[in-house]
Amino acid sequence: MDKPTFRRLLLAKQLFLHGYDHSEHHGALNKMIAVHNFHNAIEIVLKAVMLHYEIRPTKELNIGFDDLVNEIANNPILKNQGKKLPYRQQIRNLNTHRNLVQHDAVEPSTAVMDEFRLYTRRFLTEAYRTYFDLDFEAVSQLEAVDNSRLRKLLTLAVAEMEQEEHRTAVALAKLAFVWASESVTEGLVGSQFDTDPHLVRHALFLHHPFRSRWPGIDEFRNELERVLEDIVRRLDENSRNAANYALLVATGIDLVDYKRFHSFTPHVDITFGGPSFGWPDVDLVSSDANWCLQFVIDATVKWTSMGLAPSIPDWAEEIYQDKFLDKRTQQD
Repeated sequence: MDKPTFRRLLLAKQLFLHGYDHSEHHGALNKMIAVHNFHNAIEIVLKAVMLHYEIRPTKELNIGFDDLVNEIANNPILKNQGKKLPYRQQIRNLNTHRNLVQHDAVEPSTAVMDEFRLYTRRFLTEAYRTYFDLDFEAVSQLEAVDNSRLRKLLTLAVAEMEQEEHRTAVALAKLAFVWASESVTEGLVGSQFDTDPHLVRHALFLHHPFRSRWPGIDEFRNELERVLEDIVRRLDENSRNAANYALLVATGIDLVDYKRFHSFTPHVDITFGGPSFGWPDVDLVSSDANWCLQFVIDATVKWTSMGLAPSIPDWAEEIYQDKFLDKRTQQD
């Protein structure tokens, strides 16, 4: 399948899941958002069918919902292949309610929302299988990640989350984010932030010609040089971090989300022995762990779609195996 079609189908599933989440919450606004998302998911799939089977080109897709349904349902080529558009009456009913929501601010009833949840999922499941030979439940954002090692690492994180190993899943996700973000910003932040400690020494007259007249100046100088070198190192590190963050924000990473992500995830140090994790003093609950994992997946897929090629180093694959991480993630 071509990438544009897959991305449409992936987006449709994401919209459905987002709508499903809203549909289970109380309040008129949640119901209205759910109806719009269910409708958008179905419309995106219908247009994907039109493009995939060359029923209409992209520039001719600005047509009404009923026209989309009718053209696909009555297309002779699809009919000859035995492909039948499922749940036509139900999705037309959804379209009617979507118009009422959008144009008249009519709140859908709870009974109607139950129906929309059921039939939207059924429609998407049937349409994915009938027109694209895909399992709707198995379609994953991770399939949009080109780098196989990064995809494998994120798949391990998802598997750990499904086993309710929240701590391990978040550690894997944070490790993936560190490597992926470094690969995205690599080469964009150069040595312009490097500072020569010798310049600082000269600026503070540590090599003053009369230093021999000062008692204990050599010991003082050595200690001060050590302190200055540490300050310079920290300044260089902070400068790079600031530049890296600015670049990540430029790729669409939200400031508030970025801050929340770091508040629940460990600090990662990567050495020749592998990564080690320093955990913040917060309780990691299931909802936060799921959110952190989804944040990393969303960022990775976004960077991939932008052509930024997020990846992890070739040598890194061995060190994120389960046994190693089971041991490492227990460190505080």
